[in-house]
Amino acid sequence: MICLGSFLVLFLAGTGCSSNNDDALAAVKEQSEKDLSAAEQKAQREQLAAREQASKDLAAAEKKAQEEIARIREKAMADKQAATLELDNVRKQAAADRAAAKKAERELSIAKKLSEGNLAATRKVAKEQLEALKKKAAFDMAALLEKTEKQIAAARADVTQELQSIKSTPAMVYVKGGEFTMGFEGVATPEHKVTLSPFHIAKFETSYKLWLKVKSFGAANGYSFHQQGRAGTPWAPAMAGNNQPVTDICAWDVLVWCNAYSEMEGFEPVYRTADNAVIRDSRHSNAGNLQAAVFDRNAKGYRLPTEAEWEYAARFRGKGDFAPGDFASGASANSSDIKATSEVAWFPFNSPAPNNHPQPVGQKKPNQLGLHDMSGNVYEWCWGRQDPYQAQPQKDPVGTKAGGQVLRGGSFGHGNNELRSSHRISSNPVNFSVNVGFRCARSH
Repeated sequence: MICLGSFLVLFLAGTGCSSNNDDALAAVKEQSEKDLSAAEQKAQREQLAAREQASKDLAAAEKKAQEEIARIREKAMADKQAATLELDNVRKQAAADRAAAKKAERELSIAKKLSEGNLAATRKVAKEQLEALKKKAAFDMAALLEKTEKQIAAARADVTQELQSIKSTPAMVYVKGGEFTMGFEGVATPEHKVTLSPFHIAKFETSYKLWLKVKSFGAANGYSFHQQGRAGTPWAPAMAGNNQPVTDICAWDVLVWCNAYSEMEGFEPVYRTADNAVIRDSRHSNAGNLQAAVFDRNAKGYRLPTEAEWEYAARFRGKGDFAPGDFASGASANSSDIKATSEVAWFPFNSPAPNNHPQPVGQKKPNQLGLHDMSGNVYEWCWGRQDPYQAQPQKDPVGTKAGGQVLRGGSFGHGNNELRSSHRISSNPVNFSVNVGFRCARSH
């Protein structure tokens, strides 16, 4: 402002203006002085305000610095106290560790002394226990040997009995027995639990050759037969060897033949009259005794399998495992599978004319028990009548004495549905057919 005013004065003076210009210059000078005074006053005020603010800032900074110093001092004091406390804890722990070490040293010394003192006693006890164990082991070994010898002797006796009791044709298979579900939904119902005692059953259907042999023995020893039996059919004569299953025999003929077979082999006959006489005549003149025949399960002679025994043997696969009731015996699929069924059975599919007749026994694949022709070839008489199944569990059922005599297994002349292992039909026990034969069983 001072420089500007001087410049204006000089400028005006240089122009050589008139008195009016002098007045203007005076006014400018006056105004410049006022402005200079105002600027000096403002500068003084700003300088004073700056000093006051600097004083305030200095005071605040000093206060903050003092507070920070105080905080640092407090933290340092706390850290010192913590370090002192930690050092004290370390010293205490070290003292405790030294005390524990001394205690452990004392206990070790005591333990060594005790061990040295008890070692002899421990060895003595151990020796006594060892001697006792040796004595017990020797006793147990002797008892085990005795038990084993008894078991071996019993097993040998069982084998000997088996060999003695199964000493002629047809070969018999031992069936351990057990529980199974008899019947099958859609085939024979109701399904029900049956438990069977051990028994034997023939591997093959009774051949005409064996039938003739026993029948000849029977005829020479007081036995009489209603039917003479045949091999083959009226349209297909017997094949060489007479190894086809015997047919054209009624159920009563079979009872008498089984008694004759038992007597021929030295076994007790199974079928008896009400007054315990051996049944020897299957002719109609003896119908009263035949209709009321008593089945002696305890006798070891030859007999027909019961219906339950027959189905158990037909469906058996292994311990606790049985084929479904709609399978042919021994087949890998149900009876609707012609290929699987043909592997185990003779039926119209593989026995068409002129071969629609019984085939020699044992030519088809056996079932899991080693039994041949349980399905197909010829129907087989069973002991028992075809009364309706009961739902409740049964043990060794034999059926009633009323109704038709049970037939099982199907034949060369019957469709594959009749080959199902649970399928059952019946016929009057005096009836006979080229489709019907039998296989033997024995009680164990």
